[in-house]
Amino acid sequence: KFQQGPDYYLQNHFRQEAVGAVRIEKSTSYLESPEAAKRISEWFPDATIVVVLRNPIYRAVSNYFFSKANGIETLDIEDAFRMEADRLQQGGYTSSVSPFAYVRRGHYVKDLEAWGDRFPASQIKILLFEDMISSKSPIAQLVEVLGGNRNEIVFPATRINEGNYPAGELVPESLIQRMGDVFRESVLELDARWAVG
Repeated sequence: KFQQGPDYYLQNHFRQEAVGAVRIEKSTSYLESPEAAKRISEWFPDATIVVVLRNPIYRAVSNYFFSKANGIETLDIEDAFRMEADRLQQGGYTSSVSPFAYVRRGHYVKDLEAWGDRFPASQIKILLFEDMISSKSPIAQLVEVLGGNRNEIVFPATRINEGNYPAGELVPESLIQRMGDVFRESVLELDARWAVG
């Protein structure tokens, strides 16, 4: 429905807010979509883009267990990570992102290029997931980044959508170490370009 324009989008996805209200849309797949960066920059060139990044190793492991828990993944974790490139070439998935892109999706600096090409750095705010969840009020951090007043919004203190690893299924330490090597250069480049860390 993109062709129906920004007014259609705003009218159908947001209720009538008070003057000065902040509209927020969240997606886990927009970061990986140059088309999303293009469309958002065309419709809302003054938008603040908030990117929440997770330690790429933990993100990959969490992605694996999510795919496994939902009946998408049948391989053990080491085979799944080892065979990722072949599986990505095969395609055949119906979700907005590949459920098998465990490692690929953790190279954030590549995905941020499309956003950096469309928005000035001052409009792109990067938060670290681990910092947010260790905070007493992760949503307050987000509100502050968006220029709002922390005192105007009250959210429950409970964790929402907290993932759990299946009982008895361990992640081999050797895999964690290999993933550290795989992501090292990408993380250093991310920090150099975006001052993350």
